[in-house]
Amino acid sequence: MECRDITVSYGSTTALSGVSLSLDAGRIHAVAGQNGAGKTTFARTIAGLIRPDAGTMTFDGRGIELGRIDAARNAGIDIVHQRFSLPPRFTVAEALELLTSRRRVGYVFSRKRLCREWEDTIGMAGVPAGPLDQVGDLPVEAVQALEIVRALSGEARFLILDEPTALLSPSAAAALFERLRKLRDSGAAVVIILHKLKEVREIGDTVSVLRNGVLALPPTVTAEVSDDALSSLIIGASSEQAPCPAPARKNAVTNSGASGGSVLELRDISSTARSESESLKDITLSVAPGEILGVAGVEGNGQRSLVSVIAGLQRTQSGKIVIDGHPADNANPGVRRNLGLRIIPFDRMTEGAALDLPLFENFAAWDCERYAKFGCLSLQVMNREFQEAMDRFHVVRSGPDQLAGTLSGGNLQRAVLARELSKGAKIVIAAQATRGLDFQATDFVRRSLGELKESGTGVVLISTDLDELFEIADRVIVFHGGEISGEFGPPFDLRAVGGAMIGARR
Repeated sequence: MECRDITVSYGSTTALSGVSLSLDAGRIHAVAGQNGAGKTTFARTIAGLIRPDAGTMTFDGRGIELGRIDAARNAGIDIVHQRFSLPPRFTVAEALELLTSRRRVGYVFSRKRLCREWEDTIGMAGVPAGPLDQVGDLPVEAVQALEIVRALSGEARFLILDEPTALLSPSAAAALFERLRKLRDSGAAVVIILHKLKEVREIGDTVSVLRNGVLALPPTVTAEVSDDALSSLIIGASSEQAPCPAPARKNAVTNSGASGGSVLELRDISSTARSESESLKDITLSVAPGEILGVAGVEGNGQRSLVSVIAGLQRTQSGKIVIDGHPADNANPGVRRNLGLRIIPFDRMTEGAALDLPLFENFAAWDCERYAKFGCLSLQVMNREFQEAMDRFHVVRSGPDQLAGTLSGGNLQRAVLARELSKGAKIVIAAQATRGLDFQATDFVRRSLGELKESGTGVVLISTDLDELFEIADRVIVFHGGEISGEFGPPFDLRAVGGAMIGARR
C-alpha cells in the first residue's frame, strides 16, 4: 500500500498534512503518536471512510479511489474500529452477517443456515462465542475477536486496527497479538495504532510516528529506534510537560468522612446484572479521605455494576451505601453528587459527554443549581468557572461553543476531568481513566489523581492496567465473578494479584 501527500482538513484544523508512506505485505506496522496527532484520521482515510482534500493511494499497484469504503473493501482493505461496530442487541450470527463485506449471490437466507455458516467461521478463528450468543453479553475481548472475524470474512489482505488494546486486559492483549502474528505470517499486512511504547516494541515489525498531522517518522524497523528517540518524536523536542492542575479542594484529610473516617462505604451490597459475572455479591469496602483504592480484575467481573451502584444508576437488592457520612443507598444520582460523589466513567464518548452538545453545556449540565439565584441562572459565573476549569486542565478548544465530539480522545478526557473535579469532590470513582490515552495524557491524569489524594479526596481507581494500579494505589482489591477475591497492599505481588483475577482467593 502506498500513500502520497494525504491531506485532511476540518475547517481551519488540519488533521493530516501531506502524509506519504509505503507499507509492505507480511508485516505488522505500528503507528504511534499523541491523542489528536491524526492517527485515527489516517486509518479511516485508508479504509475509505474519509475523503481527503488531496492525495492518492495505490494498493498492489492499482489506484484506489479515496473516500469510498466499497472501493477499499473490494481491494481487500478493512478496519477494526476502536469503538466496536457489531450491534450489541444482535446475535453473533446476525451481527456478522449484517456487517460482512463478502458478497452473497443467489443466497437464500435462513436462521439455521446463517448460524451453521458463522459457527464454522467462528470456530476456525478460535473465538469463545456461539452464533446465537448476544453480542452485548460477551466479554470485550470476544467482541474484538469477532470484529476481526467480520473484517477477514471479506477476505481482507490489509487489516487496520485502531487502538485495539485500549479495552483489553493484558492476557487478552497477548492473545490478540498472537492472532495478528498468525495473520501476518499468512501474508497479510497489518496496521495497528498504539499508545504504549511497550506494545509497539512487542508487536510492531516497523513503526511510524504522526505528530500534529505530519509524518514525523516514516516506516522504520522498530528495533532500530530507541525508546528515547520514539518519545521525542511523539512529543516533539520543544514540547513541555503540562503542569499538574491545581487541586480543586484543599482541606485537611481529617475534615472529610464523618462516618468512621471514610468518605465512601459499601456494606454487604448485592445487585443483579444481565450476566452472572457482573452481578455483585455481598460487596463490602471503604475508602478513607486521601486514599486511592485500586480495583483490578478482568473486564466484565462486576466493575461496571460497582460504578453503576455507587452512582445510583443501578438498584441494589441489599446492603447500605454511605457517602461522606450520609446514607445514600436510596438517593438519586443528583443527591449523591451534592454529597461530593464524582464519576469519571468507563467510556468518555457515550457516558462522559454529550458529543453533539457544546463544551459549555457539557460542563454546566450537572450543576445548574449552583449557578441559580432567585430562579435565574448566572451565565457570567458559569462562564467564568468553565474557563477556569478548562484552563486548569489544559483543554485545547476553539471556544465554549465547540462541540464535545470534535475533541480528540485525550482532550475530551481532560474536559470530563475538568467538570468532575472542579468543585466539591469528596470521593471520585475513576473508571479506566487513562484508557486509550497517549503516555503524556496518561501521566497528566495520574498526576491529577495524585493531587486529589493530597487534597484529602478519596479515589476509587478501576483499571485493567496493573502497572498503573501498583504505581499509584494505596490498596488494591480484585473483582472476580462479582465478588472481591483478594485485597493487597504494597509491595504488590503481581503473581498473587493475577491469581485473584482468575479466581484464586486470598
